[in-house]
Amino acid sequence: MSAQPKVVWQNLFDIMGNRLHNAIERQEQAKSQRLDMATLRFGRPANFITRQLSRLALYQQRLLHAQRTNTSRLRNRLNSCEVELQQAVQRGSSVPKDRLINVSVRLELLNPALVLKVGYAWMATLEGQAVVSVKLTHPGQALRATLMDGEVDLTIPSPRLI
Repeated sequence: MSAQPKVVWQNLFDIMGNRLHNAIERQEQAKSQRLDMATLRFGRPANFITRQLSRLALYQQRLLHAQRTNTSRLRNRLNSCEVELQQAVQRGSSVPKDRLINVSVRLELLNPALVLKVGYAWMATLEGQAVVSVKLTHPGQALRATLMDGEVDLTIPSPRLI
């Protein structure tokens, strides 16, 4: 085998060098394109931060609005409950008051003093036992009559049966 001339080897090295250079350049361009694509997708960091700040401001505004709405709704409900409570207290306090008035009127109607005011008398023995029938009396018996304005002691001369 004969040795190749130097020129052939130089040409071969030049070709291989060009191929290696072209391969490196292609890889560099591919990576550069990937970097450009990523840059386009993400944009500049400042733009990303600006977008995120805008979203945060929007969320803050929504949260503030929801808080105000909820506070207003709760305040209205509280006022409504306060009115209902006042009405319930008034209804509740008027029922016992009405009952008390009703019982008071009925008791007043049972008051013997009212009966005495129309001319009747309460008859009792001196010991305080009520006399409700002529049959419970006898001649010479001492009784006490309670009238509207005081008491009178009486003696039975003789009972009369009507």
